[in-house]
Amino acid sequence: MARPVARTGGSRRDRTGCPPSGATERALTLLEDEPDLEVVLAGMVELVVPGMLLAYADHEAAASSVNEAPVRAVLEMATVWEAREVGRGRALLQRRMPAAAVAERVAALRSRLGIAWEGDLGIPPARGS
Repeated sequence: MARPVARTGGSRRDRTGCPPSGATERALTLLEDEPDLEVVLAGMVELVVPGMLLAYADHEAAASSVNEAPVRAVLEMATVWEAREVGRGRALLQRRMPAAAVAERVAALRSRLGIAWEGDLGIPPARGS
């Protein structure tokens, strides 16, 4: 699972000190305030972490294999770890509720966030960075 995001000065920030962008901030706030832990888990494994994986893949594709070799190595490891956590989270959800119920809860989260798919979470892509 994704690491908890630290609060700094009343604003959510990642380990670089940068606040997450619009829809990501809304998604994290919605999940933070959600009382149903199954909805939180579904949101993380079906929306947030897959969105991060898309951003990682985009960054890795754009990163120089020479100048950004360490960054690429970290992204490769993070991709493997996060993909494993998505699988574990999905397995846990399947033990708790039918797939149709998970899909229904994720659709409700998407609706509340006004997003169509993981890429809409506003996780900034690496291109041009």
